[in-house]
Amino acid sequence: ANRVSNMEVDNIKRTVQSPMEIISQAVARGAGEKELAIIERMFEFDLKVKAQTAKEAYNEAMAEWKANAPHILKDKEVSYSTSKGQTAYKHATLGNVADTINSSMSPFGLHASWRTDQPNGKITVTCTVSHKMGHSESTQLTADSDNSGSKNPIQALGSTITYLERYTLLALTGLATHDQDTDGLPPESTELISDDQFATLNALIEEVGANEKAFCKYLKIDDLDHLPASKYDFAVKALEKKRK
Repeated sequence: ANRVSNMEVDNIKRTVQSPMEIISQAVARGAGEKELAIIERMFEFDLKVKAQTAKEAYNEAMAEWKANAPHILKDKEVSYSTSKGQTAYKHATLGNVADTINSSMSPFGLHASWRTDQPNGKITVTCTVSHKMGHSESTQLTADSDNSGSKNPIQALGSTITYLERYTLLALTGLATHDQDTDGLPPESTELISDDQFATLNALIEEVGANEKAFCKYLKIDDLDHLPASKYDFAVKALEKKRK
């Protein structure tokens, strides 16, 4: 007499929406611990099915969006003075990147957001792209404050946050700006040239009579000490070629 049939549980589920309401109805009908455990497992299974469905919808929406992905152009030129002279470069602003991507994602039920943390004095930005059905995926980058140029501490902090917000969004969506730039402080994962390598390049630049500003622009960096270690040999060969 105290048992609730599967048909009764199905009827309860069809007539009420809230899980608590279903449990309340089952208790009112005399359900025991065994029946309530069955109902609980039923909801757990239902949540797993919904999560899988949401993930499939996210993947489908991302695939459709990427088939129609926008072309992002660099829309801002930056110029500032350093101890070595004037530095200038062009990049796609965060506003341009975010507006272009979010507006093109919206018809597919997708949108991007960010979270910023400062563990151990470093800056970590996490970008999340979410789908209207609830599934989301994230990626993050960490870097120090961007102290290049003549920035005060707040500007240095804001510059790094903006930089990381822009690149986490581009990384998560798999997009790149036209002629993708390497401005600002590279992510922590990028190994830069050592002090000895920096000194060697400086000496070579002076020896062959190269223009450091023009050379940095050629290497697509804002300053020589921002050169990735992986490009050191290329830089040396370029200077030796100028000597010849």
